[in-house]
Amino acid sequence: MDRNNVVNPSKNSQRYQNTKPYEMNHNVCTDHPSRPVDEICCYCGKDEGKHREDFENQKQRPKIEDVLIRCGHGSEDNGKQCNHRMHLSCATFAKPMMNFNTQYLSLKQNNNAVWCSDHFCEICFGEGFQQTASCGELLHDKKTIRAFHTNCRPIGSKMLGGSKIELVKRPTNYTGDHMKLCGLCGKSGGKLQKCKSCIQSFHLRCHQTTSGSHDRLTTCRDCIFDVQIRANEKTFLLDQGVLEVVTTCKDSETNLPEGVVSVLSERHRRPINVQRNCLYTPPQEICHTVFKSWKQLYKDHKDLPAVSKFLQNLHEYWPVVQKPQKKVIESYDLHQSFVKFLKKNKQEVPDFKPKPAEENKLVKIKHFGQKGYGVVAKKTIKPGDEIGTYYGEVITIEERERRKTLSIISKDKEAKHYCFKAKIDYTVVNGAKRCNYKEDVIIDSSCYQNETA
Repeated sequence: MDRNNVVNPSKNSQRYQNTKPYEMNHNVCTDHPSRPVDEICCYCGKDEGKHREDFENQKQRPKIEDVLIRCGHGSEDNGKQCNHRMHLSCATFAKPMMNFNTQYLSLKQNNNAVWCSDHFCEICFGEGFQQTASCGELLHDKKTIRAFHTNCRPIGSKMLGGSKIELVKRPTNYTGDHMKLCGLCGKSGGKLQKCKSCIQSFHLRCHQTTSGSHDRLTTCRDCIFDVQIRANEKTFLLDQGVLEVVTTCKDSETNLPEGVVSVLSERHRRPINVQRNCLYTPPQEICHTVFKSWKQLYKDHKDLPAVSKFLQNLHEYWPVVQKPQKKVIESYDLHQSFVKFLKKNKQEVPDFKPKPAEENKLVKIKHFGQKGYGVVAKKTIKPGDEIGTYYGEVITIEERERRKTLSIISKDKEAKHYCFKAKIDYTVVNGAKRCNYKEDVIIDSSCYQNETA
């Protein structure tokens, strides 16, 4: 097969979606790809994938040929299918965002296709909200394949019309004070390395990210990934050696020097211009540790209440993005792992026929803003009332563990594992001998919106 022939992702991705997790270094950052002008791989820009050999020769898995595929986002029917092309190997090993894992994202319960990185809000994704990151309206960087929700527009970026923005260039040199705590674990003890590009300090044991473009010993993780901060959002500013809470301005002054942005300081009670690399937002999971370290470092500082409130709100933060309501299904679906199991044991593979959709008389689906879609009762449901059949995809236990492994690798805070364990009875005839067996299976409803039968 010619590796440069674009393959229809719907025909080529199924084996890729269902194979074992690929072995690779997950603590790596790859450069943000430039927007392609030709129908070439958006990640490597070459005829043959850079990681083809590693991709095709992974052990204990069916060989999947490394081919050039078209991004599976959108549809040819509505004329909105993404035009980006990529080698399967390049998509698999690409890490333009923290914890970006194409194989996990392509699972049926996620996007059910191989997408390029242009369809995920980079800020939400980096915070671990990977399902939310793929929903809602996005702004796209003019020069590189990077996207952000309209509500997550990065500080200092310029609107260019339509959905295009231009990101502010990240400073690469910093000579001022550094934080007295680790930007990755929040603790102030131990030897701290200083980032040459921003105020952050870090323990080497905490910072394991490598990159072909940066030195891990002198560049923090945020600078390696070029992590952006939302406009109109609270963050830390290191001012005179103290981490102070400020609010990034939505529309910075025009004609600011390169690397300079505007923030609103409670102490100054007005917008001030500061260096972009003097700002720091802690990861959500270390907010409590950062607060303890801040109290220890700055004792009875007058900003303690503001810092406490900021870190508490950050710890509880969840992005508000409208998610589409999924299609309700009326029958079970059999995953290929379960079909193989049935065939192996010479059992008939059932052909489930969808039942006519009927309005449920007891419950309905309702949208609850930040919490998304939920099920509410239309009237009082009495003990013993049958709400309906809870449909899903029938998978094997081994398949469930494969999906869990991928979600753990990806560190997705919104990973979906809505599963029910069940037993099936089957009989195997071996000559004159009949054997009855019971086998555990999993009904995975993560792939569908099926709360109404």
